[in-house]
Amino acid sequence: MNTRILPLTEAHVERLHQVLDEVAREKRYLAMLQAPPREQTVAFFRDSLRQGNPHVVALLDDEVVGWCDVLPVFGEAPGATSAPWASAWCVARATRAWARP
Repeated sequence: MNTRILPLTEAHVERLHQVLDEVAREKRYLAMLQAPPREQTVAFFRDSLRQGNPHVVALLDDEVVGWCDVLPVFGEAPGATSAPWASAWCVARATRAWARP
């Protein structure tokens, strides 16, 4: 198995929608139960790339299996940190074993 972490590029965006949907359907790591429509997801990642937000993808044998994004946080929630950015790793269940230490 060849695993790599790379900056998100336009070439990864379409597959990223599928991975987002896989992780969302696990009903464990995200606040959504399925990915938004493909067009909306693709537009979100493309817009985020244009804004220069940091994104990386996890590749397993050249296939996108996960991602991490660092996005600005808007609003104030009680007990939340004062950090202006939030990030999270999400990896599809089928390939999660390689991500464990």
